[in-house]
Amino acid sequence: MGPVGFRAADVRSEECIRFMKESIDECCREHPGCATHPNGFIPTRLIYVGEGKNALRLCDNIPSGGDITWAALSHCWGGGKPLSLTKSVLSSLKERIDFSELPPTFQDAITVTQKLGLAYVWIDSLCIVQDDKTDWEKEAALMGEVYSRAFIVISGASSPNPSTPYLRPREEEWLPKQFNFPIAPGANIPIMVRQRHLLAAPLDQGLLEPPFTGSWATLKKVGPLYARGWCFQESFLAPRILNFAPGAIIYECQTHRKSEDQLPPYPSTVPGSLGEVTPLEQWHMIVKSYTSRQLTFTSDKLPAIAGAATIMPQVKTSKYLAGLWSESLLLDLLVRTSKNFPTK
Repeated sequence: MGPVGFRAADVRSEECIRFMKESIDECCREHPGCATHPNGFIPTRLIYVGEGKNALRLCDNIPSGGDITWAALSHCWGGGKPLSLTKSVLSSLKERIDFSELPPTFQDAITVTQKLGLAYVWIDSLCIVQDDKTDWEKEAALMGEVYSRAFIVISGASSPNPSTPYLRPREEEWLPKQFNFPIAPGANIPIMVRQRHLLAAPLDQGLLEPPFTGSWATLKKVGPLYARGWCFQESFLAPRILNFAPGAIIYECQTHRKSEDQLPPYPSTVPGSLGEVTPLEQWHMIVKSYTSRQLTFTSDKLPAIAGAATIMPQVKTSKYLAGLWSESLLLDLLVRTSKNFPTK
């Protein structure tokens, strides 16, 4: 147990919006390690949200070289079929996207993007032509760049499907409870208590829990999104990410992690700050964390981790071979299962 800060009862509150803006402003102002270096990449398609909810449209062929920044949504499809980009609607979506036809998770992403003052957001089902295999393969190969070059990634961690908003009142189990604590006969003091969110609280993870240390590869985060395979690299590659988890909004960047109700010091997210880990060990931790998640289509197993490989140190010295590396091929091929299978 320990002291904590304020947690809003509704994620749509001004307190939550202020936390998001202040966290990002602080990061841009004080974290040199979080600065991204432009390389000219701009996604093939982006959703323009800069003129309000009544002027949404899909943009393509955006000229490179401009000062284009975007948010990217990480979300659960959850078996649903949200409004998607297909060949038949491509032209109409470039003219206008009807905000009311979007599922709640998409609406929330647009709202957050606009609150942060950004003009563009990338959403996979609306920025990749879903019934065009060639376009899907081309854009899937670029998803690593989309998320690693995004200004912010919006993670709908508390939503199991597109129809469940994450900008909503918090569930009762996450709200504070008050009880009287006896300090002497007939004397009580009021105590406020609540659940602590595992993803952000330093008492659960230690004051420092950056990538590739301690329980990083096996940590079970709270929220349906963290069980999805595609979402691993989306959060791993993000330079900054807002996690809309069940119990709190959690901001993570390349420097630290903090939740809206957390008091400093904040856990570090700087890789290697607790000791040196070899690139091979890093990759094996990534594979361990990734393979504990679920994929709707087994054919997505390699594309959904390919983006993470592009930023590994091995990429300069080794050849990437469908989840393996040429310089460590024999070790990479070793497998250990989590279950004991009977032998005959």
